Amino acid sequence: MSFLNNSTKELWQWFRPKRKYILHVSGTYLYSLEVYDDVSFFKIFNPANEFTKWAAVEVSNYDHIPSEMEKLIIPTGLYAVFIHKGPASESKKTCEYFFYK
Repeated sequence: MSFLNNSTKELWQWFRPKRKYILHVSGTYLYSLEVYDDVSFFKIFNPANEFTKWAAVEVSNYDHIPSEMEKLIIPTGLYAVFIHKGPASESKKTCEYFFYK
């Protein structure tokens, strides 16, 4: 998806009913992950540039993941985690805070 063609709502509408078929879920958190392939994604920002977005839960093993889903293994490393509280319609303010402060 891209910032211009944002299909986050559709992604979560697809994921939520199917998550009950994922076994070995660790915890109750839902994760929204964005993967930017190009390191200059935000240096030369173009809202039409595409990235990969995941709707996810953490699991203790991958034995029972529905066939229409994929596993994402996040490599060990140092990551920034931003918690957005409030409606998704207000998430732009959260993103502006951590990208431009």
